[in-house]
Amino acid sequence: MASGRTGHANGSVVLVSAPAGTGKTTQIARWLATLDDTIVATTQVARPERVVGMWRSLRTQIAAQTYPAGTRAAIARPSLSRRRDELSFPEDADWVERELAAIDRQVVIVIDDAHGLSDPLSMHSVQTFLDAIPQHVSVVLIARHDPPLAWHRYASERRFTRIGTAEMSLTDDETTAVLRATGTEVTSGQVTRVRELTRGWITLVLIAADHLAGRRDVAQALAELEASTQPVSDLLVGAMIARLPVHLREFAATTAVLPDFDVDLATHVSGQDAAAAVTELVGAGFPVVPAGSMGSPAQDGGGYTYPGLIRVHLVAELRRTGPGAVDDAYLRAIAWSSRHQRHGDALRQALMFGDPEVLAATLMTSGAGMVLAGEIDAFEPMLDDCCHVLADTAIVMLLRALVALEIGDTNCAAIHLENAGIASPQLTDLVSQPDDVGLLYRILLLQLAAYRPIGDLDALIRSVVSPPPSGTTPAMRALALMTIGSTFIGLGELDRAETVLTSAIAIAETSAQDLLRARILERRAAASGQRGDNLVMLRYSRSAIALAGTTEPSTTGPSTRHIVARCRAKIAYAQYLTGEPYDPSLDDGDLASGPSPGGLVDVADARTELLMLVARFRETDHRAMVADRARRVLATMLAKAGPDLGPARSSVLLPRVAHMCAAVGHPDRIFELVETAEHASGPQWETTLATVIARCAQGRFESARTILGPMLGNTGRMHPVTGVSVGVLDAYIGVARDDEHACHRGLETALSIAEPMRLVAPFLEGGRAIADALARHSGSLGYLDGFADHVRRLSHDRSGPDEVHLTPSEMRVLHCLPSGRTAEEMAEILSVSVNTVKTHLRAIYRKLGVGTRRDAVVAARSAGLI
Repeated sequence: MASGRTGHANGSVVLVSAPAGTGKTTQIARWLATLDDTIVATTQVARPERVVGMWRSLRTQIAAQTYPAGTRAAIARPSLSRRRDELSFPEDADWVERELAAIDRQVVIVIDDAHGLSDPLSMHSVQTFLDAIPQHVSVVLIARHDPPLAWHRYASERRFTRIGTAEMSLTDDETTAVLRATGTEVTSGQVTRVRELTRGWITLVLIAADHLAGRRDVAQALAELEASTQPVSDLLVGAMIARLPVHLREFAATTAVLPDFDVDLATHVSGQDAAAAVTELVGAGFPVVPAGSMGSPAQDGGGYTYPGLIRVHLVAELRRTGPGAVDDAYLRAIAWSSRHQRHGDALRQALMFGDPEVLAATLMTSGAGMVLAGEIDAFEPMLDDCCHVLADTAIVMLLRALVALEIGDTNCAAIHLENAGIASPQLTDLVSQPDDVGLLYRILLLQLAAYRPIGDLDALIRSVVSPPPSGTTPAMRALALMTIGSTFIGLGELDRAETVLTSAIAIAETSAQDLLRARILERRAAASGQRGDNLVMLRYSRSAIALAGTTEPSTTGPSTRHIVARCRAKIAYAQYLTGEPYDPSLDDGDLASGPSPGGLVDVADARTELLMLVARFRETDHRAMVADRARRVLATMLAKAGPDLGPARSSVLLPRVAHMCAAVGHPDRIFELVETAEHASGPQWETTLATVIARCAQGRFESARTILGPMLGNTGRMHPVTGVSVGVLDAYIGVARDDEHACHRGLETALSIAEPMRLVAPFLEGGRAIADALARHSGSLGYLDGFADHVRRLSHDRSGPDEVHLTPSEMRVLHCLPSGRTAEEMAEILSVSVNTVKTHLRAIYRKLGVGTRRDAVVAARSAGLI
């Protein structure tokens, strides 16, 4: 075998090309076992369209061997704002190329079943990879025939080795060594006869050695083999199976139906003690090998299989025991795998069984289970395989819709859902009792209702909340309740939402699906956030992240990343509201910030981004940029609908963004947001509050007081954060108008609402004016004095020029200061009098707490005003 060192700058390429049954895989496995201090990654091309999985497998294996602390960081996905199927395949291949270039050890990559490379995309990806491999990397391709790659170029570069059928045959000396390893003494002539019978193929030589072991008359045994009318392979394998005790023969035949098995599955399917049976088979010299490519151990460390030639004969043996024996083995395996939440195994077994009814039922339970568990990468190729048996049936299209929703493609989901209704019109009847397929249709329709209008939403909710069909899995029942809860959040019916989601959490506990439980907890956190229960939102968000974090890195998909990102944003926002500093570890570079794959803006992700922008605004050095981004994201949210994000729900964040715009000197943009919000959902408390903030930023305190007046007696009907902000603004306006009575009233109102939930952010937004007011009124606030002191201390720690509100005219003068222009020059540029410029300069100096132009520029830049 090539060593991997060549005279060329690139690594060696080895093609092992020989027909099936020649022992190619066995030979390579034996060679790999001899390698020391070498990174080995093995994969196979089951079908051309599964080349995506090939790169994913290589990436995971290389990461596992180069990142000993875990592979989560190594296999992290790129941004969620682009389609997974357009991105993950080349991204994984690029990652493998980059990582191989950085490794300083020998690496061997083995690609089995390379004859499956036939479509242009697959061949191009492998060809590009082979062109780029570094010198310390060897790539071995195993195939039944030569795939159409540029072998001549690699040969001309002197880095190509081809091993064909002739090279796969054992030599006389190698054959002698195999025979003598079993205690069989043979002459050179008998060795030649064995090679002629087996063609020197290692699998048959090993079986022949087992056949001849212990024979006194080797010559007679060889003569019998030569005289047989059967192919020697059939004769040798048949004899080996026949020598097994009856119970082991039955065990091997039953378990050979499965592509691989572990002890638990084999015990159920065979009805025997599988651990003892495997031990006996190995002791008898029967070829039981660890499952996994190239003979490497299975991922769970307990999987087994038989060589392909042996499996064929074992299954034939099982068929001879009875007409339904093979079917019974499949059905027992499928039922056990489904029952034990091994959805991928169940679906693979159903695909091999091939019965349409069994496959459809398994697809409904295990297919949906894989999607809800985040195993989309593994599920999609299997769903494609199911189409060959089920064609475009309703269940196939519903699961495609479910996958599309999981990756954020609402347009594609809507198309698949509509096609499912056409393929099976009874699905659209929302009155009759549904089966599992009908329930899934209604769940998906209700999820899409968050993005597009639906006729009778109440009827759809009733049809989903009705008792589920008997036999519905806990995961599907929990998904139904979670969807209803999300809908209630969007409708503002938070009591009903929390009740339903609490039931969903209880049911999901029995589903053994941590990712589904995490999703429900995230929805429960969203409901608490809408209610203003900051501490409960924080608790549920942390619990959701803890559960999502248990997901295997290799199955981490869009759902997991969305859950974690949304919960991190909720935690950051909750900490912001309680006055804690921004935690950079909560930042997530994968947050979507553009249109979703379906062409719609994913407003759930927009809310996630906006929460993070609000949370880090006070800590950033680029406040003007962050404020502008927050304004544009909120405008998008107000114009679009989404889960828990109707325009009225989005307005809750409007005052926070209004304060950001005011802090960077752009109160005019607040009015634009207010107009957008009122156009979407009419006047809200928050739109009125944002208008007050803009008026205060402009210095129009009388107008602000007039607008705020009607809100003062209604704080109990508002979102808690909104109510606190009303009281703070009442106090702020009182300070500006030298009205200490109004100031005290506003502080008392704000503190009484804020104290139970520890809401601090609205006070910090009031800046030094509110901090000073709290100090003046300390001791006169009764039981609220303790919390007032806490707020004042935080305000003092955080106070500075960042709380300054400049009027638009002052901002125009401020932007002229870095240029060094005189007051006369600025007056001419701004078309105002020199005295007006000087008046604005004095106001700027006073608000920034400085005495010179130079200090004003420094302070303004520190505050993000310029």
